[in-house]
Amino acid sequence: MVQLTLQDDQVLQLIRQLSPERQRELLMELARSAAAGCEARTSAIEERLAHLAQVRGKDWANMSDDDRLAFVNDLMHEDRSCNR
Repeated sequence: MVQLTLQDDQVLQLIRQLSPERQRELLMELARSAAAGCEARTSAIEERLAHLAQVRGKDWANMSDDDRLAFVNDLMHEDRSCNR
């Protein structure tokens, strides 16, 4: 398969040549792709946080939202003297 390299402005020019219906389809596909990537990153982050909680003797799955926020805040500031 031949791979074509285009500049961003060239891609935009091509998109503008599509019918409004095809532009909407393209937009919906881009939105689905972005959402899937976001969900994958969120899942990976939550798995990492659950592991860090377990290492520190906490159960991420049973923590309240407030407890989770406090835990993440502690992680972010653990190298500072203001840590609880």
